[in-house]
This record gives sequence, structure tokens and C-alpha cells, in this order.
Amino acid sequence: MTVTRKRGQGQRLLRLIRLLQQDAFDTATLADSLACTQQEIQRDLRLLRSEGWNVQETSKRPKRYFLAPESVGEPDPVRAVITHALLRMLHHHAPTPSRVYHRAALELSEALPEKLRAGVPLHEPQGDTPRILETLAAAWCWGQAVEFTLRIRWS
Repeated sequence: MTVTRKRGQGQRLLRLIRLLQQDAFDTATLADSLACTQQEIQRDLRLLRSEGWNVQETSKRPKRYFLAPESVGEPDPVRAVITHALLRMLHHHAPTPSRVYHRAALELSEALPEKLRAGVPLHEPQGDTPRILETLAAAWCWGQAVEFTLRIRWS
């Protein structure tokens, strides 16, 4: 499979996920909306399922597909701690006074067990440095290239 085809499939998968989150569609409608064949839609639906997406189908013909919302239950505290730690580690590698990061960290800290929340001080971001983390995340999500300059400091 060529890089161009993979990139096209990736963009199609993202658009497919957005459609399936909005409503239930049959494969013909999805194929028309995404300018591809019904076989490609079937393949993409199988791929989404294998990657853990909760793709559901209706029982009536023609089958219509949709993404079922994740079950809202008790948050897994171990998973919450790991996710929160990963976000903080990522932020330390690309420090920035990002409001997006701050909101995400606040949301994740709400899922932490009560006794751990007190030990996680999250201060309002200060300063006006480049938003490195947000720029890279946006480029990654939308499949855009990122141009950067590497500076090497010689001692």
C-alpha cells in the first residue's frame, strides 16, 4: 500500500468516525459521502472495530452503522492515574503555557481518586511562549506537515 493511499485511508477513517458519531448510516450513503466504494467502507468498519471503536449496526435491512457512546460508569482509577501522568510527562517535554493543556489536565484530574487530586497542583498557565504542544497535536490530528528549525548549541 502506498503512502498516499494510507494517508487517504486515514483521512477517510477520520471523516467516517465523525459521521458515525452523528447518526446511523448504511454503507451506500457512507460510500457516497466519502467518495469511495462500499467495500472500502466495510473494510474501514472492520478496521475500526479491530482498533477498539464501538461500531454498532441496526438489525433492520439495510443495516445502518453508528458509533455507540462509551458506557458512562465508574472511571477506572488506575487508568486515570496513568493517563494523567502521561499528559504531565508530555507537557514536561514540550512546556508551554497552553490553556488547552490546562483544561485537559483539569478534566483528567477529575477522574483521579480523591486522595490523589490534592497532590496534583494545576496552576493557570502564565506567559506567552509558542504553543508547541498544541501545534504538533493539531498537525498530527489533521495530517498536516510541521516545519521546524533545529538549533544546536555547541559548548
